[in-house]
Amino acid sequence: MRIILKIDALAVKVQNLLLTKLFILMILVMLTQVFCRYFLEMPLAWSEEVSRYMFIVVSYLGATIALAESSHIEINVTHVIFEKYIKSKDKIIKVELILDTIKCFITLMITMLITYYCSIYAFEDYKFEQVSTALGFPLYFISGFIFISMVLMSFHSLVQFIGNINEMKAPKSA
Repeated sequence: MRIILKIDALAVKVQNLLLTKLFILMILVMLTQVFCRYFLEMPLAWSEEVSRYMFIVVSYLGATIALAESSHIEINVTHVIFEKYIKSKDKIIKVELILDTIKCFITLMITMLITYYCSIYAFEDYKFEQVSTALGFPLYFISGFIFISMVLMSFHSLVQFIGNINEMKAPKSA
């Protein structure tokens, strides 16, 4: 499990680095577009398309990091409900761990299903040689990146699921 956790941590570091660089590049492209359009009165035809595809990549990459770090938005009312009906803190923690494990399993199944369909979509883009309108950029790069992001989300979900299972199996220390 330690090796998997190290791989997961390394993947998150690489994803954070890539996300930061792509986000800065996307902002620079957008600022260049605004400057050229409004100050030079010379719009850049390619910049809007590049910004759009970079936004897609940045969004999916950010989603993988949010899933890995559990920093995505979630509504957790179970703690309040369990405090009302269960008096033992240990039992509350155990029930929440079980619910979190179920949530991780459901997330894993959904991300794996989406990964499967993304692979089909990326292959179709490749097979039919779909290209972007302005630049003629092969769209299988974008759909392929979405596929890779979904693989990473599945991996992070699997790591969290295994971590929860191991935590449930671990003997309680006094």
